Amino acid sequence: MAWRKGTFFSFGLILSLLLTSALFVAQGSAQRMQTIADPWALRSGRATFYDPTVGMGNCSLPVPSDMLLAAMNTTDYGLADYCGAYVTVNGPRGSVTVKIIDRCPGCVVGGIDLSPQAFERIAALEAGNVPITWQLISAPNVSGNVIYNYKEGSSQWWAGVQVRNHRNAIAKFEYRNPQGIFQNVDRVQYNYFLVPGGMGTGPFTFRLTDVYGNVFTDNTIPLRSEGDVAGNQQFPFVPTPGSTPTASPTRTASPTVVSPTTRPDQTIMNASSTEAGGSTHYALDGNLNTRWSSGLPQAAGQWIYIGLPRVTPISGIKLDAGSSGGDYPAGFIVQTRDDTSDWATVATGSGSSQITTINFAARNARYVRIELTARSANWWSIHELTVIFAAQPATLTPTILPPTNTIVPATVTPTLVPTMAPPPLTATPTLSAWQAYTNYSVGSLVQHNGINYRCIQAHTSLPGWEPQIVPALWQPL
Repeated sequence: MAWRKGTFFSFGLILSLLLTSALFVAQGSAQRMQTIADPWALRSGRATFYDPTVGMGNCSLPVPSDMLLAAMNTTDYGLADYCGAYVTVNGPRGSVTVKIIDRCPGCVVGGIDLSPQAFERIAALEAGNVPITWQLISAPNVSGNVIYNYKEGSSQWWAGVQVRNHRNAIAKFEYRNPQGIFQNVDRVQYNYFLVPGGMGTGPFTFRLTDVYGNVFTDNTIPLRSEGDVAGNQQFPFVPTPGSTPTASPTRTASPTVVSPTTRPDQTIMNASSTEAGGSTHYALDGNLNTRWSSGLPQAAGQWIYIGLPRVTPISGIKLDAGSSGGDYPAGFIVQTRDDTSDWATVATGSGSSQITTINFAARNARYVRIELTARSANWWSIHELTVIFAAQPATLTPTILPPTNTIVPATVTPTLVPTMAPPPLTATPTLSAWQAYTNYSVGSLVQHNGINYRCIQAHTSLPGWEPQIVPALWQPL
């Protein structure tokens, strides 16, 4: 009996060590995995095709009926970062928007494995392997609220939750623990957020963050041993920089970003906040009838930040508290940063009316953070947040001035000759509308979305390479 007991203990110890080692390996792998650092990035790679109906995809998602599906290369897949999200793929024949439901171990970095139905939209099936560009998008056609799918075997002591039917790629999933604190939950490669110790008996409050910084809180979500539970929230649609959002009939405010130098690629912003009293999207939607608010009295340390699509010269912000009387910031500090620098303080002060305009010296920034420094019994509400862009220096065109007078050679009496007309200038390149699959040389002039551009690098254009998206190829005029 002693030998059997000792043997049982040894096997248990070995099993424990193996499980612990596997946990360390999994954690190490998670640290090495990439996340979606720039949701606006235009990527390039190769496209192939496969049959998504064979077996369950790595994302553990059901196969939708439209069959416009894809598998993401392992490097970009990360820890299921793209699962359930949508990307637009541009190829030789055209473009297609697909839902990511699987991982492609054999694809090159930047590569995507498409369903045959999707591949035929961008190239002939006979081509088999074609160059592409692709970009993550906010899916405009997703309807209804998110759905939470509990993994089989979930209980108060162990739970796995998958989020389905989400408009935007998910960056973070949290639940409120019994102490009232939101606890971050790690996602595993097969696209479930796992809580090894369980979340309790429920109902639960979940908090989700998308890759654009939008946050929502979903309450009264019951526990299930497996299967779907309908959520109560959905992420807002976030237009891709350079696209033209559909106008809302209820829009009464001025455009979110106002400046004589505003360009379409500067009007798309995202935001996040320390409080979840209301979606930050409502502070940027151009509608004074909606708002973001702190949801509780103002206190030092509450903040909201705005992210621009790229580094841009700015010189101020305007906070409009709209119809929320007294909900202007009691005291604030404003900080900015670009993609590489640390936060730098650019302004401090306090609000005294419904509209708080904060001006500061022009600087390049991609992120702006407003943090409260004082208390108030009022909530902090922003019905509309406006970024004030710094004036851009005008492009100067050299002017050839004619001589004011010319002196006749000394063999005759000097006489002032009337002013001569300036010599003819070199012909200006023809301005034409930007088109895909067109060869452009340096100096070519195009117009796109009402803005003129000059080509600064010779190339052949592809769908998704619109001038406002690829500043390395085009200079706005």
